[in-house]
Amino acid sequence: MSDIQPPLPSIPKFTELLLKSKINFSNLYISNEGGTGLTFHYNLKPIDYLNYAKKDLKESNFRGFLNCITNAKRAIDCQTDRILNIFNLSNSKKYSAIINKFIESNNRKAKDGENRALVFVEVLGIAPIGLISKIRNLRNKLEHYYERPSEIEAQEAIELAELYVNATQNKITFANEILFGTEESINGDARNWEGFNVYFQPDLKNIRVTFYLENVDNVIFTQDDLEFYHFLKITLTYNDEDSVAESLSHLLKYLQHPQANSVIKVTCEN
Repeated sequence: MSDIQPPLPSIPKFTELLLKSKINFSNLYISNEGGTGLTFHYNLKPIDYLNYAKKDLKESNFRGFLNCITNAKRAIDCQTDRILNIFNLSNSKKYSAIINKFIESNNRKAKDGENRALVFVEVLGIAPIGLISKIRNLRNKLEHYYERPSEIEAQEAIELAELYVNATQNKITFANEILFGTEESINGDARNWEGFNVYFQPDLKNIRVTFYLENVDNVIFTQDDLEFYHFLKITLTYNDEDSVAESLSHLLKYLQHPQANSVIKVTCEN
């Protein structure tokens, strides 16, 4: 029998830094350290299409109801495109593979005919699943059925579009800068931290991770990295402890971290 042992499976470099930081993901504390506003402007904004839809509704005839639903859909599409552009993800062909991987890593798979951008917005935690489902039904009815819309359906389309625009706008207005560590380190001297800092850099469209370790440079994740999307979701859903814990669980599994199969517990310090 040979004395040669098989090599140990390699782990990503970022995982090594997480291990050196000695962070315990089963009792993790995170703190919001501010952040930055996020925006992207078109000549026509989602609110413009919503206003057009409301004027269409007042016509109280078939043409008005049809135009109302069309403009409500345009408001939804415009807001979705704004979200993608804010994070420099408008080139869907370039990022389709990695975005699909992110969606699937969240145990979600786009069904045939589903709008992938809306699925991505859902998985990022920017809009509720139920709301996305209603939007999908609206799009399908408008695009695949030649039916006369009723006044009630037109009114519901406006309400649905307003809910979507407002809900997502509240989430994308601000990306949090988050500190990860222990309760003692967060409430004590940051120089003695056993943790790291995560920040979405809007000008560079990337995620910067800073470890409180000697001789360790910042780690940068771009849209080509799966880590980018998991951390992006965390910065956008900071106040939802369950969502952050779920995101970390998916990330740790991808990183082959020893705590990947442990129960992740997160406490948000406000």
